[in-house]
Amino acid sequence: MAQIIDSLNTAGQMIDKWWIELTNKYPSVETDKYIIMPNHMHGIITIISNGRGEVFSPLLKIHVQKTSIKKGGVTPPLQKLTLGQIIAYYKYQTTKQINQIRNTPKTHDYS
Repeated sequence: MAQIIDSLNTAGQMIDKWWIELTNKYPSVETDKYIIMPNHMHGIITIISNGRGEVFSPLLKIHVQKTSIKKGGVTPPLQKLTLGQIIAYYKYQTTKQINQIRNTPKTHDYS
């Protein structure tokens, strides 16, 4: 029979901290229920706004082009946030910190 443990070790606390930190890093992300297992975790992530940003409105862009002294390219629209980017950030932060705890720099322990 499986045993349920209500307390987390140092690694589990660190995993928990970075899960909660995701919403600070990405304001358009909501984290929901999650569970930390001995060698992995499961969690639910919701991306609230997946729209594309715009640097200038069309009218402002025309005004800027007419009054600018410098000539250059147009800044592209902001890219939409992907689940892959969120997971990559989470894995990077947790791996970096677990390696600091274990004193094993540049070791990748995720499968």
